[in-house]
Amino acid sequence: MIYVYAPNQTLVTFPYSIGDLQRDNSNTSFPRSPTEETLAAYDVFPIIEQLPPDYNPAIQNLNQTDPILVNGQWLQTWQVSDATVEEIASRIRANADYLGFWGELIMSSVYTSIREQSMVSLPMNTLATEFIALMGDAKAGRPSEPAIQASIDAILATGTFTADHLTELQAVLVAGHLDGIYTLPAPTVP
Repeated sequence: MIYVYAPNQTLVTFPYSIGDLQRDNSNTSFPRSPTEETLAAYDVFPIIEQLPPDYNPAIQNLNQTDPILVNGQWLQTWQVSDATVEEIASRIRANADYLGFWGELIMSSVYTSIREQSMVSLPMNTLATEFIALMGDAKAGRPSEPAIQASIDAILATGTFTADHLTELQAVLVAGHLDGIYTLPAPTVP
């Protein structure tokens, strides 16, 4: 249970606990679970919990704010605010699933195309080898985002890929929650 200390119905301390009450009144013995009447005698009131509002945790913050007094009861309140660019980027990186991305990628036709092109092109073989090494580091929790983006860009610029390949690769990025970190070129229309 969450409490507020509010003498004369004016908020002074929130949150407030039974431990705070005991500390602030060290010469008084309180039962383990004081009644609401006992608490009210010491200007301590329970907070009526309220469901938080709907919000998008990817781009918004939800914070509990000071409770408000409504019809003699202290109600829990919430505030939704826009997340900063840094907070959004941090959340995107925290959700990145390189292992999931890799699992989806190696099952895709775009990966098959990269492998096939690597067998006949030394530059493509070199780029694919570098990408595999970068993915190994990323799966181990050490992604080098600029290097991975440069590797993706180089593979796509060096190889021959269809619009379907790019669409599939975008879906693989989405599956690994990497679409907010890495970008692909727009498919060209012949």
